[in-house]
Amino acid sequence: MARQQQFMALWLVFAVLVYDNHGYVSNRRGKNQRPGVRSYPEDDKNVRGGVGADINVCALEQKTTINLYCYCDDSKSFAATSADCWVFNDGEPRDSAVWREFRSQSNVTKLTFNVRGTSSKTLSFVPTEALAQMPELRTLEIVYADIGTVHSHAFANLSLLQDLALVRNNIVQLARDSIAYMNDLRVVTLGDNAIESISNDVFARLPALRKLYMDRNNISYIAEGAFEQLRKLEELDLSDNRLTGSLSRYVFLGLVSVKRLDMRANHLDRVGPDAFAELVCLEELVLEDNVIKTIDGRGFSGLPSLQRLILAENRLTALDDRTFHSLDKLKFIDIRYNNLQTLTFGAVEPILERLRNTTFFFHFKG
Repeated sequence: MARQQQFMALWLVFAVLVYDNHGYVSNRRGKNQRPGVRSYPEDDKNVRGGVGADINVCALEQKTTINLYCYCDDSKSFAATSADCWVFNDGEPRDSAVWREFRSQSNVTKLTFNVRGTSSKTLSFVPTEALAQMPELRTLEIVYADIGTVHSHAFANLSLLQDLALVRNNIVQLARDSIAYMNDLRVVTLGDNAIESISNDVFARLPALRKLYMDRNNISYIAEGAFEQLRKLEELDLSDNRLTGSLSRYVFLGLVSVKRLDMRANHLDRVGPDAFAELVCLEELVLEDNVIKTIDGRGFSGLPSLQRLILAENRLTALDDRTFHSLDKLKFIDIRYNNLQTLTFGAVEPILERLRNTTFFFHFKG
């Protein structure tokens, strides 16, 4: 009987050891690990890589070794449709398992990443690994990251995405095909970054894109044909950049649907012949707050749909007699705060009859 009891005791000890070593149960914690807190041991390559790391990104503890927390409209796995995620402290590296675990909420349609970190490396990349797990996304926003370069195919698997906003992320460069191959994408917002140039291979296969906002950057160069594939684009905002001189008409090649072009607050000093002739549907042209001194007589030719022309706060000293010629639909002109001393009869003759119309506005001051 005593032998049987000893045998049973030894068997139980052996069973507990096996149970513990396989990770099913353990009371041991890593150094500095709190009860209930999930961590990735630095020496456990399999767990760090995501093997067996069963995480619901909408149900992370508030105090955790993972430097990310998501507020979701439903915390149950695969139930959320909206997630507002905060990346903090030192963030998560590109190879962190947590990005892959966004598969636990693969039905999310609206996702935001807000960065509140302690260094510029908190989020220095587009989390493509996380996005690849969320095929239902319609709206994506990343704010206050330090991305630097948006790499090629950063959003490759988001075939249903409609609204992409990358605001205040210190983006300097857009790589080839970085904003590309998204058939439903309608709005792209890249404002308030540090983008320096736009090459002709950034925007590709975006057949539904309607609005592109690239205001408040450092853009000083746009390649000819940079927007050539955006044939459905209706609004283009390039305001508050560093464009100089006079842009070639071929910069706007392919923009046959654009109705509004905003280029205020750049450093343009002249409007050359046929400068905007590719924009056959343009209704509003904003050139306010540049340093424009001269406008070629054919500067606004080829704009049969133009209704609003804003040239305020430039350095114009005279207007060519052909400036407003053939702008038959023009209803609003603002040339205030230039260096104009007089307007010749020839300059205003094309719009003289419309000046009697109460729906026509001609703002002229200095």
